[in-house]
Amino acid sequence: MASRPGNKQPFAARALLRAGLVVSAAGAALAAGGAAGAQAAPADDLVNHALTNAQDLAAETEAGRGPSPQEAMAKTLPAVVGGVVGPVKHLQVDPFAGTGADPLANAIGTQIADFPEVSTADLTAPLTRGDTIGELPLARQVLGALPG
Repeated sequence: MASRPGNKQPFAARALLRAGLVVSAAGAALAAGGAAGAQAAPADDLVNHALTNAQDLAAETEAGRGPSPQEAMAKTLPAVVGGVVGPVKHLQVDPFAGTGADPLANAIGTQIADFPEVSTADLTAPLTRGDTIGELPLARQVLGALPG
């Protein structure tokens, strides 16, 4: 990769800078995830994965066979995306779930003749149980494809 005329920074320094940014982004994602109540084991795995990728990137750069920016991004992007998406998948949708103040726990229903009863409880049940975003019926399939 040819450097721009105004960019006098050597390739190794840029690669190390990128590795540092990846580790910093992973740390920020973990800090945000820790405040949201994310589990500790996946967070530790994420940090180890990001650090390993950063160390591999630095070692390859020092050996003179450093990856292109696209390769470096492809190597570190899953860890960063997993660190951001993972905590969001584990957020509880209804913070009042299981309390007496939950407005979604109030349900109304009706039954006509001998047909089965139709109630709003069928729609709000996943929320009033305290399900997370990743456990909701339609979101489960969408978020299941994302790392984290």
